[in-house]
Amino acid sequence: RALEEYVAAEHRWRSLPDMPQPLARVTAVAWEGKLLVIGGYRNKQPCSAVFEYDPVHGSWQELPSLLTARTDCAAVVVGADVIVFGGRGMYGRPLRTVERFDRRSPCWQAMPCLTADLTGVAALLVRG
Repeated sequence: RALEEYVAAEHRWRSLPDMPQPLARVTAVAWEGKLLVIGGYRNKQPCSAVFEYDPVHGSWQELPSLLTARTDCAAVVVGADVIVFGGRGMYGRPLRTVERFDRRSPCWQAMPCLTADLTGVAALLVRG
């Protein structure tokens, strides 16, 4: 549940409000000035939870759940959308599924699958 922020000017870590649920092996992205915590591992199972942390108000909000419960996945922000892909699903099975979240919808939508399973990776957008 713990969330910490590094305060560079003071060379120290500062505790922030706890996440609403204890999660491990999540992925996170900065999106529209907020932090999105996506998927993860809860109660020995991958989960589909998505939480948004607002640093201005110091508060958490639950967003619509992923279509597929996943842990160890990757995510990138492309324009106004968040794209989540790969990871591990139920029974530790590697995933090749991809989903997109658009706040205007607001829901997750399936996208074309990856050509291979992908798990335990990081991602970044180049020239996007």
